[in-house]
Amino acid sequence: MLATKVQAESQIDNSAPFEMSVENALKVLSIAGGALFDDILRAKKSILATCKDDQEAIAGVLISNMFSSFLLLI
Repeated sequence: MLATKVQAESQIDNSAPFEMSVENALKVLSIAGGALFDDILRAKKSILATCKDDQEAIAGVLISNMFSSFLLLI
C-alpha cells in the first residue's frame, strides 16, 4: 500500500499566478505522485479544516483535489 504524507496546511504560493499542473496539484495537497483517491480525499479534508476563512486557499485545494482525482481516471 502506498504511504503518503498528509500535512495540515496547504503549500500554496500566493505570490505568483496560479497555474494548475500535476506538480502544483500534488504540492497543494502535500501528497506524493501515485497517491490513491482516499489519500487525496484525506489531504483535502485535512487542509480545508485548517483554512476555513481563506477563500483563495479553499479554492486552490478544491481545484487541486478535482485535478488530482481526474488524473486517477486517466
